[in-house]
Amino acid sequence: MLPGGIYIFTVQLGVLTGWPTSMMTPLSLGFVGLDKLSEAYRLAYLFCGFGVTVGYLNSILGSYEASFISAGKQLIPNCFA
Repeated sequence: MLPGGIYIFTVQLGVLTGWPTSMMTPLSLGFVGLDKLSEAYRLAYLFCGFGVTVGYLNSILGSYEASFISAGKQLIPNCFA
């Protein structure tokens, strides 16, 4: 890879990973309002955590099956809360 390509990749990575975080507040306010903002944050970070868990388990086990089973086991108790 060319040295200039590394800088282009770094800028793209920063923009694509930072944009959703910076836009979470205005989008959440638009969808749920100020009184439910903390609940919207909780759900957003919950699903971000599921994505990280699925990717991590897939890299360890080499299969998506166990990853989605473990994510489902985490979601079931939240249905009854």
